[in-house]
Amino acid sequence: MDNKILAIRYAIFKVAQDFLAINSRDLNDIVFFNESNNFSIKKCLLLPFIVTIANGKKEQLMEGIFNLSFFPDIEKLEGVRIGKINADTFEIYDSEQLELKFENSRLIFEFKENEFTDLDVKIKAAIDYSIKFLKERRIERFSSLSSLELSKISMNNDAFECLLENIETKKFTNIDNISLVKEFQKYIMEFPFYLSLVKELEEDII
Repeated sequence: MDNKILAIRYAIFKVAQDFLAINSRDLNDIVFFNESNNFSIKKCLLLPFIVTIANGKKEQLMEGIFNLSFFPDIEKLEGVRIGKINADTFEIYDSEQLELKFENSRLIFEFKENEFTDLDVKIKAAIDYSIKFLKERRIERFSSLSSLELSKISMNNDAFECLLENIETKKFTNIDNISLVKEFQKYIMEFPFYLSLVKELEEDII
C-alpha cells in the first residue's frame, strides 16, 4: 500500500480508536463502532488536515508525507480535504483509493492487524502527538465531532482566511485547484498555530 494512503488510514484508525475510548468502550469493540460511529467518507477526508496542523509541530507531515495534499474548498466551503496532484489536476481521494468501506454513511472497521508496521515510526509519532494535543489542549471529544463541525474547524484558521482574503483582494488570482493547494500550503507553513488558545474562540467554533 502507498505510504501516503497508509498514513491517512493510520490517522483515521487512531481517531476511530479514540472514538471507542471516549464512549467508554474497549478498543476492540468493533461491533459498537460499526453500529454507532459517524465516520462518513466526508469526515474521513477532513481528519488528516486537522490532525496535521492541530499544533505548531506540523512541518514533518506537511513537508513530508502530506506535502501538497490539502485542498481548501473556497467555493462550496465544505472544508479542507485530502487528495493528491494527478497530472494537471488535483484529485480528492475516494473510499476505494483509501480502501475504506462504508455502510449507511458509517465507516466499517476493517483495519488489518499489523497493517501499520511498515509506516515510518516518526510519521506515526507525529500523528499520535497531534491527536493527543487536540484532545488535551483543544477539543476533548474531537473524535466524535460531525463532518459539518470538522468542516467548520478546518476553515477557521489564519491560513484559510488569508487565502480567501487574497483572492477577494486580487492579490492571488491563479485559482485553479493545483495553484490553490500550493498557495494554501505556503500559508499553512507561515502561521505557527492552528486553533487559538483563546477559550472563547474555541467554544465559538463548535
